[in-house]
Amino acid sequence: MNSEIINLHTEYISNLVSSNIFNASPSKYYLTSFEHRSDSLFKEIDLPNLEIKYSISDDYGVVLQKENYKTFVVNNKICIGFFHISNYPKYSVVISYGDQKETVQLQAYENVDRYLRMGRDHQWGAFVFLDSCPAVDASPVYDGGPQRCDLKNYGPHGWGQSGSSSGTHSMDIGNRNVSVLGPLFAEFDHIFNVEKYGHICYIRMRDLNWGNNNIYGMEVPFVGRTLSEIFKIVIEWAEVTKSPWDNTQDIAIKAKGFLEGLDIPSDIYTSLSENQADMHTFRYLNGYTDARSRPELSDIKNFDQIVIDWMKTKFTYSDFANMINLNPRLSSI
Repeated sequence: MNSEIINLHTEYISNLVSSNIFNASPSKYYLTSFEHRSDSLFKEIDLPNLEIKYSISDDYGVVLQKENYKTFVVNNKICIGFFHISNYPKYSVVISYGDQKETVQLQAYENVDRYLRMGRDHQWGAFVFLDSCPAVDASPVYDGGPQRCDLKNYGPHGWGQSGSSSGTHSMDIGNRNVSVLGPLFAEFDHIFNVEKYGHICYIRMRDLNWGNNNIYGMEVPFVGRTLSEIFKIVIEWAEVTKSPWDNTQDIAIKAKGFLEGLDIPSDIYTSLSENQADMHTFRYLNGYTDARSRPELSDIKNFDQIVIDWMKTKFTYSDFANMINLNPRLSSI
C-alpha cells in the first residue's frame, strides 16, 4: 500500500518534500519520522555536510549521532527519518546544511493538528508562551524517585515577575513555576519550541472555573485562547524590542529569538501579524484602557491556510502515509 501511495502522489511529494536548505527549490519540505516498513521504499543517501544538533545546559550543542536518523531521497527530494526519539531531546532539533539552519519540532504533526484548528470559540483551555531553560537537579533523587529524566535538557518554565527570565538560572526542584500546577492540569501539551528562547504549550485545567478565574480569564500578557492569538502575542513582544521602544524585558528578547529560530517566511509572518487583532502589547501602545483584555470575539481571526500549510513543514510525522493523508490538497493530485 505504501508503494501505491508513493506512486500516486509522486508529484505532490516532489513539490513539498524539499527546502532551500538542500537545493534551490522554493518549495517546502517535510521531515518525517520513519520507524516502519516504509523505510525500505526509500533510497537512503549520505549527506556528510548535514548536521543535527540539540542544546543542553553548559554546552553549545550536542550533535545527534548518525545511527539516530536516516536521510532518504523521494523523487530527488530530501526526507529525514528519526529513530528512538524518546532517547534524546524532547522537543526540537536544529538541522544545519552549509550556512543554513532550520528548527524542527520533534512531536508528530498528527498530535498537534487539532490545536492549529481551534477557533475563537474555543473555551476549554488556553495557549501559553513560556520561558525555555535547562532542567537542573543537584540531588541524586527527584521527589523521592530516580534522577529526573530531562536533566540538562531545555524545557518550558514559567516567567518571573514582569516577564523576567528564569533561563539564566535553571528549572530546579525549588522553583517549578509550571510543574507546581501539575495536579491541576487536565492537559499540558507541548507544541512549539526554540531551545533557550521559548515554548508554546496548550493547557487545560481540571476545574474550568478555576482556570477561568486564575489563568484564562486573567489579564496575563503571555496567554491566548487560540494558537493564532498566542503567536500574535509573541510577535508583539518581539516587535517592541525594536526602535523606538527598545524593550529589554526578558520575555521580549526571548520572543524575538523564538521567532527568529522558527525562521518564519515573510508572507507567513505578515499573515500571523496583520491578519490577527491587536493583543495586549499593541493595545497598550495604542492607548486602550483595557489593553490586557482579550479583543472582541468578532475581531479574533483563525489561521490563514498558508500558515497551516507552513506549520506542517515544521513537524515530524509518525509515518509516510500520515504525511500524505493529512494534507488537505491531497484530493487535487
